[in-house]
Amino acid sequence: MTTEVIKINPNRPAITLIRKAVEVIKNGGLVVLPTDTVYGLACDATNPVAVAKVFFVKVRPMSQPLSIAVGNFKHIYKYVGNIPVSAKKLAKKFLPGPITLVFKKSSIIPDIVTAGRDDVAIRVPDCKFVLMLLRYLNSPIVLPSANIHNKPSPIKAHQVLKILNSKVDLIIDGGKTKYGKESTVVSCIGKKIKILRTGAISEKEIFSALS
Repeated sequence: MTTEVIKINPNRPAITLIRKAVEVIKNGGLVVLPTDTVYGLACDATNPVAVAKVFFVKVRPMSQPLSIAVGNFKHIYKYVGNIPVSAKKLAKKFLPGPITLVFKKSSIIPDIVTAGRDDVAIRVPDCKFVLMLLRYLNSPIVLPSANIHNKPSPIKAHQVLKILNSKVDLIIDGGKTKYGKESTVVSCIGKKIKILRTGAISEKEIFSALS
């Protein structure tokens, strides 16, 4: 079965298309979404069966955790433990945007998402379609890059179609992504923040925001 591809205007996404993607996710399906960084592979983060499909499709070891996305920084409080002042500074400066923050997780997030670890990586993408989808879904989504494990992350929908055709339920084509590279990942656990991966936001920008 060929995966359905729907083109959208990323600045003015149609509500009908957002609702269609929401229904697929609510029913345990997989949807590829354009974000501000790269294309992501989304499912309901609270549905362990759907999350298992993401690992299978990406050929990703289940020992490697997945990141999740929420629609607003305030929503993060529901899914994590303590949020230090440093994380709040980074959120104020960069969210929504290409930064992923790592915190101690709450029990709401299934262990399969975090590979049994007690921390979780969360972001708020600067992408209107994703933010509107999250508002309608009212649930966090897993949102790793829509690639095969250890292969380049796609920045255009046709790149996803080449590798995930018939493996996902829906691909949303929003054109080329804004940044064209992965988010910067920052651990906010402990007294000092730690940059785990440099991406669209530089190390200099991170520490400048904290000073």
